[in-house]
Amino acid sequence: MPVSYVLFGLLLQLPTGPDASRHLEELVDIALRQNPEIRAAQRRWEAASAWPARARALPNPTVSFAYANAGSPFPGTSVGEDPLSFVAPMVTQRFPFPGKRGLRGAVAQSEADREGRLHDAVRLRIVGELKRAYFELYRTERSIEIVERNRELLNRFTSVARSRYEVGSGLQQDVLRAQVEETMLEDRLSVLDQEAGSLAGRINQLLHRPPETPFDTVPEITPSILPFTLEQLYAVAEEANPVLDSSRLEIDRNSGALELARKEHLPDIEVRVGRMFMGSFDDMWEASVSVEIPLFFNRKERRGVESAVAALEESRSRFAAAGQALFREVSDHFLAAQRTDRLERLYREAVIPQASLTLEASLTAYRVGNLDFLTVLDNWSTLLDFEVEYHAQVAEHEKALASLEELTGLPLVQAGGER
Repeated sequence: MPVSYVLFGLLLQLPTGPDASRHLEELVDIALRQNPEIRAAQRRWEAASAWPARARALPNPTVSFAYANAGSPFPGTSVGEDPLSFVAPMVTQRFPFPGKRGLRGAVAQSEADREGRLHDAVRLRIVGELKRAYFELYRTERSIEIVERNRELLNRFTSVARSRYEVGSGLQQDVLRAQVEETMLEDRLSVLDQEAGSLAGRINQLLHRPPETPFDTVPEITPSILPFTLEQLYAVAEEANPVLDSSRLEIDRNSGALELARKEHLPDIEVRVGRMFMGSFDDMWEASVSVEIPLFFNRKERRGVESAVAALEESRSRFAAAGQALFREVSDHFLAAQRTDRLERLYREAVIPQASLTLEASLTAYRVGNLDFLTVLDNWSTLLDFEVEYHAQVAEHEKALASLEELTGLPLVQAGGER
């Protein structure tokens, strides 16, 4: 069987992309259901969502009991006998100054909305981490397959070199060099096996499964297509990125907190109503209204306003910094996706076919004594590296798109789609 056929049989076969896509979708569904970080973020959002109604509610009323007695410490003993004796239940209700309750509710609602967007950010981050680990595992598994396949090919080279040496037309150093290459491949395989085990453990962790849980081999992947321009990705990220949106909601929350702080010097009102039971005398009613006096405004309320102003300015600066960081990340991953797309096409369509033909020609020349064995080994090693690098570029391309998904929320990774 020609060497070129052996080398390209697996590389150029029809991809099983749709299977890879379904496999990845199944893993994403499991992560969204079971990942503990996503569950924790969900609970934080639910907890924050309960606060707006509580913040808008009136303070709880206070019920008190008072009495006055003549000649005895026990309540009611002189009621009806002494005109100054009475038993009086009372109710006290505090009413915040108009507008405070609404502002407190708005601040709490902004915080709840912010927690909701942070929950979305955690979901996107976990899915992004899962996909990147998945594609890195694909690269490692394909590297293992290529190394194992090339080990078999190297055994064929070694047999040819040994046969030539036995009949006196070859050199012993050719056999020894081939054996050294076999040892180096074994070392390379051990490293790749360790990487594959570590990546499978990371995926199992994201799926909230024991690290040693068996993991299926990643199917063949056809690189996805990026159908958006950089400007379009910028626009989508600015509107949809949950981290940036949470910073925007933080500004809303701090704006409400500042307005609330400016109202804190406005007095709350406390109303107290009670009925005095006088026994044989006519009952009496008691009512009072209390108003707070902001006597220490400079030390309390004004400091609260200053603190709220600083917090608002901080959130605005954080929002500006988050926007700049977001655009830089989008640009970096967009350029990485473009670069890896060009490279994987170059390797698949030009570099690997040419290197394969070069190896085939050099092996033929070696068999008839027109080429030294070291040149054959160099051509073989070059082709091996090119094949590994091709799958590395495919993995890097999909990882870049997975990162763009995390930043924009767009469904960009469709491993196995038609190109």
